[in-house]
Amino acid sequence: MIDPINNEFDLKKENILNHKLHSLAQQCIGYLDLARISSVHTEEEREKLKSEIFNRMINYNFIAKEMALVLSDTLNGIRDKVLGILLPEQDMVQKNLTTRFKVDYNSWNGNLYKRTRFFEQWMKVELSKVMAEIADKHKKEFENIVDNAVDHFVFFTSSFRNGLKGRLKKVLDIDMPIEIHDLKYPTFNKPNIFVRWTFDSHIDLLWFLFPMGIFGKIFGRYFEKQIHYETKINIYRLTSEINNRISHSIRHIKKQSEKYIADELSTIENILTNPTTKSSYYDNLIIEINKLITKAGLNGNKL
Repeated sequence: MIDPINNEFDLKKENILNHKLHSLAQQCIGYLDLARISSVHTEEEREKLKSEIFNRMINYNFIAKEMALVLSDTLNGIRDKVLGILLPEQDMVQKNLTTRFKVDYNSWNGNLYKRTRFFEQWMKVELSKVMAEIADKHKKEFENIVDNAVDHFVFFTSSFRNGLKGRLKKVLDIDMPIEIHDLKYPTFNKPNIFVRWTFDSHIDLLWFLFPMGIFGKIFGRYFEKQIHYETKINIYRLTSEINNRISHSIRHIKKQSEKYIADELSTIENILTNPTTKSSYYDNLIIEINKLITKAGLNGNKL
């Protein structure tokens, strides 16, 4: 049963490597072809080619402004989306915590000061557990928000890639296989939980004034009321934290996209600006790479 699974995994892995190597080889050929053409032109002719290729739409400053607008539109409303996912959990969390508290409180011993510390620690442990469960429960929904942003930037970089590819074809008659890169973002970690001091004053330090045999139930009810506030605070705190993480991920994606575009433009511009040798040198390299592709049995089948 295991061998067929391993064989399928190995085949899939081999296909992925095959595809990536083929794409890399084709991209190298494209750059070499561009360098070959550049090497037979004068400096004045190369400058003219650059101006024809890098029109207003294939211009980094223009692209950076457009991507800033995409980022702004994408970030707008994320907090409301996250709050809309988390807020419906509040009542159930409060209800479950209250039920657990009523059971656990009966087992607590000690004066008011000790019971207050018990409650604060209990609250932190229980809320940490519950908030982590909620974050994990809705993890896919949060990732979908980021994935939607990825789609925006993939579309943007794909449009850039196709535009650049079209300009190279029109101006130099080169079919340049410009490979789009994978956009990656940080994963979501467990949330941080905050529990306030139970009392605004230091009344718990006056524990000797409140014997628990008499006041135990009164303070128990007071602790119970705090559950509502602590739950609400941490739902909103979790919302802010996840909103920040999503926003950070989206900004990270934008930076990756900008770097991809800047690197692509810089590479092509450098090739057009600084040809290093005769065209026959590039012809021979292209021939050698094609031989390696054939020998290795590489193909460009999509996965």
